[in-house]
Amino acid sequence: KNISQQSIRLRLFPFSLMGDATKWLAELPRESITSWEELLVAFNERFFPPSKMLKLRDNIQNFKREHGEPIHETWLRFQKLLIQCPTHGVPDNVLLQYFYQNLNSVNKGIADHLVRGGLMSQTFQAASVLLDEMTKINRAWHTREDHFSPLNVGMTKEQLD
Repeated sequence: KNISQQSIRLRLFPFSLMGDATKWLAELPRESITSWEELLVAFNERFFPPSKMLKLRDNIQNFKREHGEPIHETWLRFQKLLIQCPTHGVPDNVLLQYFYQNLNSVNKGIADHLVRGGLMSQTFQAASVLLDEMTKINRAWHTREDHFSPLNVGMTKEQLD
């Protein structure tokens, strides 16, 4: 029996839902959605109306690193914003710019040492893999109590933050 990719998606989709989304799907009239595209449109209309999409997209575009935040925590917060707005429509190269431009000079240096040529020379997908790997390592070893006093070699307070 040859089951299409679309059919598999439609069958598995309910298992990806929780709360209101599960209730919404269960209350749809039977056979009212017959394709993956119809499901995407209906789901986005219900859970991602234009006003919500604009707010979520603004959160991505106006992303800021928090004071004293290590790079791996900054990356995790940025990823969370992207997950909250799966149809943001922002090109990948611009996403990488939004993330990178808000790092301080110390964290930019850390990011740029992940790969020859610096982080911004990578595609968003490649940079994501590198940042994910760095995050795994940092989460295993870094805690908020691990604050250290870096040598202040001509660095301003803003560069250290």
